[in-house]
Amino acid sequence: MPKSAAADRHVTGVVELFTSQGCSSCPPADRILAELSREDGVLALAWHVDYWDYIGWKDTLALPESTARQRAYALQFNATSVYTPQAVVNGAAGFIGSHEAELRSALSATPLALTGLEITRSPRSITVGLPAIAAPAGDMLVELIYFEPETAVEITRGENAGKTAQYHNAVRGMTVLGLWSGEARRIEMPLSEMDAHAAKGCAVIIRALDGEGRPHRILGAALLP
Repeated sequence: MPKSAAADRHVTGVVELFTSQGCSSCPPADRILAELSREDGVLALAWHVDYWDYIGWKDTLALPESTARQRAYALQFNATSVYTPQAVVNGAAGFIGSHEAELRSALSATPLALTGLEITRSPRSITVGLPAIAAPAGDMLVELIYFEPETAVEITRGENAGKTAQYHNAVRGMTVLGLWSGEARRIEMPLSEMDAHAAKGCAVIIRALDGEGRPHRILGAALLP
């Protein structure tokens, strides 16, 4: 189903795909992410990692921050290594990114509970609106994610040589807006930040912190309509 403005404001599930243009196993997962990106209530993000760049093709969308984020999830999941394609649902469970049935089952079983988040755009700024929460479970982390909705890449070397791939919602940068303890709050960022990250899309993600203050599962999210 196509997205509506109301659906964009209320995200019930976040899928983060860790992928690489140099990985021959990734195209099926990339296609699943493209489908999810068009569905109501889903924030689908592609984090292109850089650790496969040495095998013949340098991923044009890769960011060191993507690799760091995936390694942080590996620590959270007590995993000994990282791989592509990996999909993480709501920051709480990881799957092989091409296993669509598992992804959709996890999205249906564990919808995000935090509602009332807003992200809006004016000619000068992006504003994140955080609702008041009656009984917050400690401090939460607020992340602003910049992404490019659609990017075509002609791959000339490596495992996918000769293919022209269409990537969706590739992350181009992230800004940590700080900690939030559950009070009603508005955070404003200059619109120029989207241009600085070469991105046309933007989303906000709220994450819980573990006992050591590290980012953990996702509690809520909103997508700029």
